[in-house]
Amino acid sequence: MTNAIVNREVGQRVRDLRIAYPFTIEEFSEILGITPGYLGLIESGARGITIRHLIMISKMFQVSQEYITTGAVEHQSSFK
Repeated sequence: MTNAIVNREVGQRVRDLRIAYPFTIEEFSEILGITPGYLGLIESGARGITIRHLIMISKMFQVSQEYITTGAVEHQSSFK
């Protein structure tokens, strides 16, 4: 798989988690300490996710980092 494909898949999982809460892109980017535009780039797959943000998202939504990065593991989010 190319980085572009991986970034798109990771970005889609991040977006799905954000919307499930639901957070707006503005609210979620503020929590992560990034601009809404940069979060949009992550969600669209134009930019990769940093380890720092991967860890933050994993903890916030109580999903594994493996789920976010590979989608291979079932996840259960108790974040509500």
